Amino acid sequence: MALSEVFQTGLASITAARGFEMTFAGLTITFTALGTIAISISLLPRFLSILNKYVPEKSHQEVKPKQGVADEVVAAIGLAYHSLKSSGK
Repeated sequence: MALSEVFQTGLASITAARGFEMTFAGLTITFTALGTIAISISLLPRFLSILNKYVPEKSHQEVKPKQGVADEVVAAIGLAYHSLKSSGK
């Protein structure tokens, strides 16, 4: 069996099973879906800016009163510790 006969048999079976039509339909569905996704992603920032006007984003940050040791005290302790360790050399 020559290569041309195998090729012709393959094309005949694709044609008989409507392979070209199914391939075209699959490509059409795939590219339509990908195009829809790409357009949706590109329009999302505009949609969210419009939506933010009507439903503003809530702030989840809470201002807590400062508790614990002041920064100056921590700095003084660090300086004293450093000078104590460095003088022991």
